[in-house]
Amino acid sequence: MKAVKVFDEAFAQKLKRLRQARGMTLQQLSSATGISPSYISRLERSEKQCPSFPILVELARALKVDILTLAEELAEQEGEVVDLYSLMFKSPLRVADKILTEEETRQVINLIERIAELDWNEQTMWRELCEIGNLISAFKGRHAVEPRT
Repeated sequence: MKAVKVFDEAFAQKLKRLRQARGMTLQQLSSATGISPSYISRLERSEKQCPSFPILVELARALKVDILTLAEELAEQEGEVVDLYSLMFKSPLRVADKILTEEETRQVINLIERIAELDWNEQTMWRELCEIGNLISAFKGRHAVEPRT
């Protein structure tokens, strides 16, 4: 099984349609996002795989659409591995009867990614546990704590 970021051609068409509907050239969208015009062009022509989450955020902001609206074309295809961003932004997330905001979804992704990156051994466990706790505190809107030494 090939591990790739997956999206269908409808995303490329939607991106181009939104840009043109706002009367923006590739260069104007590039200036508004900090993303190269050639990269945006390749996205619009389905020559690039799914953009990273930070790029999706910048495109959505510049095009004045909700990221979920922009990313709704991200699709899971049978036999392919879907990246975390595609999975979590395909539809709004409901957790404990609450629909997560874009920022809350971003925080959950950050937490999951950080957990996956941890060494988690006897020497690092307590520092890493405190780091995870701080990410949870940020998600819950509470203050971070300093690790004990």
